[in-house]
Amino acid sequence: MAATRSHDDAKDNNAAKFARVTRRGASAEAVAGIQDLIRNGQLKAGERLPTERELAEALGLSRPTVREAVQALAAMNILDVRHGTGIFVASLDLATLLAPLWFALELTEPAFDQLYEVRIMLEPYAAQLAAARATDEDLARIQEALQPLCETGLDRESRLSADVTLHRSIIEASHNDLLIGVIASLTVLARKSRELTVELPGREARAVDEHRALVDAIVRKDPEAARQAMQHHLGDVYRGSQEHRDELFSSGD
Repeated sequence: MAATRSHDDAKDNNAAKFARVTRRGASAEAVAGIQDLIRNGQLKAGERLPTERELAEALGLSRPTVREAVQALAAMNILDVRHGTGIFVASLDLATLLAPLWFALELTEPAFDQLYEVRIMLEPYAAQLAAARATDEDLARIQEALQPLCETGLDRESRLSADVTLHRSIIEASHNDLLIGVIASLTVLARKSRELTVELPGREARAVDEHRALVDAIVRKDPEAARQAMQHHLGDVYRGSQEHRDELFSSGD
């Protein structure tokens, strides 16, 4: 009798497991279905989704399954749930889609090194493109963004913000949307790295000279000089970080 009951319990447990797998499979199917609607243009960025019931009917799935899929896609920044308004397709820019990944990543020593390796690969090329492609409006924004960094007595937070603004204005002047998105997706990590390096000895004065040389090359429309200036700037920051490694990554114990 006990053996029979044990066997029945095992069957019930297996049934529950298979039910969970089936539900998970259906939810994945719903996610893929909604992604297909976005991919083929039936749902566009900024557009409101049909009702939950309409989506369920269109996909041939249950409403709870569609609800799970919407929650998953919202967590991936593909959908934007606005309470009281509805569910919308998000902007779908690369930086937004990758933001959750970088937000969760701690800036460890290896990640710091890898970040600078990536920045030194990408940002000099962005500066090179900016020098070749920047419009008059771009150049005005870049020159305006440089001004705060040249001021003396700027507090730490203002310096950080000004540095981010200048680099972003240069990258956007490359007019390469994919490159802009990839670099922008690193914003959270790059911000953490700037917080570490902004107080390095002598960095503020050198940063002013380096940024001036960089902007001057872009304004002169000299792509090679702009590339070299950005490479020199990022390389100098990284070299300074190596000289003060223990201070930057001390545990505080």
